[in-house]
Amino acid sequence: IEIAKKEKGPHLFQLYAVNGQVVFTKELQVDENSRVVKINIPAVAAGTYFLQIINKQSGKRNTEKIIVE
Repeated sequence: IEIAKKEKGPHLFQLYAVNGQVVFTKELQVDENSRVVKINIPAVAAGTYFLQIINKQSGKRNTEKIIVE
């Protein structure tokens, strides 16, 4: 996951299925040198998912669509 424009600090990464079910959650500390974060997610069925990244200090949220084939 490229995080070049994210603010530093603790971030919560949540993967959601289309029905809103949380499939995966991980909290990571992002520093000013972080550009790419590698996260191992569990095996999921093919389909569309949404990754929400939340800065726990500022509350800013960013959501990206992910398609698993």
